[in-house]
Amino acid sequence: QVFAGVPVNPPAPPPTTLQVIPDNPNRFDIPEYTGGIDSDFTIEWLQYMHTDNAFPRVYSIGQYPAQNAVSIEGDTLYLWLNGSPASEMMPSDYLDKWYHIVVTRKADNILVWAGDSSDTYTKLIDTTNSDAIPTNGLDFYIGSENAPDTYYNGLISNFRWSKD
Repeated sequence: QVFAGVPVNPPAPPPTTLQVIPDNPNRFDIPEYTGGIDSDFTIEWLQYMHTDNAFPRVYSIGQYPAQNAVSIEGDTLYLWLNGSPASEMMPSDYLDKWYHIVVTRKADNILVWAGDSSDTYTKLIDTTNSDAIPTNGLDFYIGSENAPDTYYNGLISNFRWSKD
């Protein structure tokens, strides 16, 4: 049955992205680790990714090479901090399935975890980084880095950024 006025093959919606223009001072700046807890943070989200073609960004502050971003490209998760990536393969079944991704820093240790609906978590990245991770006045995007070939194809839910 076709409803009057509704096209049979409607055009695909444009890629959607969320842009946050941070205030000043920027609440997304992460200070250098100097021995306290001021530089601890957690960034987490739920994702249901359909494809990882090109260079899809889950979130990004700035464009390539990003100040702080996560992209999932060809089965590999890249954590970009201060323009340099750390990377590791995603679990083999991450497409078309809900995953909880967690990026966290405690002291100078940065970890990235991926957990599926069975509450099984895999540690993807374990690296040391005590540097400040400033935004350098760049905009914050969820679902792209506001550049061609960076649109995330799938769902992102419950995105949360917190200072611990």
